[in-house]
Amino acid sequence: MQTRIIATLAASLLLGVGCSHAKPKSEPGPRAAGATAKGELPQHAETAHAQDDQPSSAGSRSIYFAFDSALIAYGARPVLQEVRSEEKTSGRALRVEGNCDERGTTEYNLALGDQRARVAAKYLQAMGVPEENLEIVSYGSERPKNPGHDEEAWANNRRADFVWR
Repeated sequence: MQTRIIATLAASLLLGVGCSHAKPKSEPGPRAAGATAKGELPQHAETAHAQDDQPSSAGSRSIYFAFDSALIAYGARPVLQEVRSEEKTSGRALRVEGNCDERGTTEYNLALGDQRARVAAKYLQAMGVPEENLEIVSYGSERPKNPGHDEEAWANNRRADFVWR
């Protein structure tokens, strides 16, 4: 419940700010290594996460995002299709958790995590997942998958996790 309130506040804050963006604390060079102009993941990130897209012991999957982006990368689509297929056969509800890397303010990261979770949930809805089977949560940068402070760690932390409830 508290997480849902935080996510709602973050979304409200984003709407109140309009189109302005907080500057991240630390930006990579002109473009993350291998990133495309369309905001797709760096090629090394998509291949590096192939094993991470499999269910963990907790039954979750993840998709990954480019720096400062909530666009779903082409490489994430098979994972989303698998999530949809599992939801269809099991009928279980799903929590979509938006996450960010450590760069940016707390408010900015909560809002971006919310955008990532919402985009992933909308994609699943377009594939036929009922809205009532989805819960959206943003953790911002509070739950890093990789505690490092480099591009590899940041790429691991820019994600949406799908957790079965």
